[in-house]
Amino acid sequence: MKLTKPAIILLIILGILVYLALSYRHIYDFMGSAGLKSPYAVNNIFTVGNPSSFVHKKYVALGDSLSAGVGSDSAKTTLVYLYAVNLGDKNTAIDVVNIAWPGDETIDVLNNQVPETIKMKPDYVTLFIGINDIHEKRSTAEFKQNYQTILNELMSKTDAQITVINLPYLGANNLITFPFSTILDFRTKQFNAIIASLVQNNSRIRLIDLYSSSKKSLNTDNANYAKDLFHPSAQGYLLWAKTINEY
Repeated sequence: MKLTKPAIILLIILGILVYLALSYRHIYDFMGSAGLKSPYAVNNIFTVGNPSSFVHKKYVALGDSLSAGVGSDSAKTTLVYLYAVNLGDKNTAIDVVNIAWPGDETIDVLNNQVPETIKMKPDYVTLFIGINDIHEKRSTAEFKQNYQTILNELMSKTDAQITVINLPYLGANNLITFPFSTILDFRTKQFNAIIASLVQNNSRIRLIDLYSSSKKSLNTDNANYAKDLFHPSAQGYLLWAKTINEY
């Protein structure tokens, strides 16, 4: 049977769609097969600085796998630990509680992590969330509403100084290829524009632009990625910490 031109075009389109669907599924299958875990799975509470000091400050980290340090084998080479070290000094102890949870989205932070944080009455908070909202295809409207409510709760029910970290582009070049790299980068920029609009002109909130430095540095070397080619390695987290601690 001879196929008509429209039928051939339709078959080509269907073939492309199937290829794209399988390629996209491969990204997540590959990431899952790496079996990475958080180095905070056993102990998420620690103190840095001078533990014998009379001055103790509490720092609570909110977020997902990136704050949970997935990709690093040691808590001491994670973003939260390195940020906490920068907060402390010889006269101050920083008591850290890392309640970030791998896989969490903004709605999970709002429902679970924020109430815990309020109870702990922290002096410092980092909020680093949104990557999973992007990959779970949440709408920008839903993300904005959740993020705004998180900030409102932290601002009104704690006295903490809040550090908001915007979203980096993630994924090694040989894992996330075109067109997914372009789509995910576009979505990341969309979500970061929302974050920027929500934190502007607020003296208690400091916004750190991790996206710009991450785009320039993380994808220059696969050694900056863990074996799933998505989460940072210890080397990648060190790059991030340098950017954040220079703000």
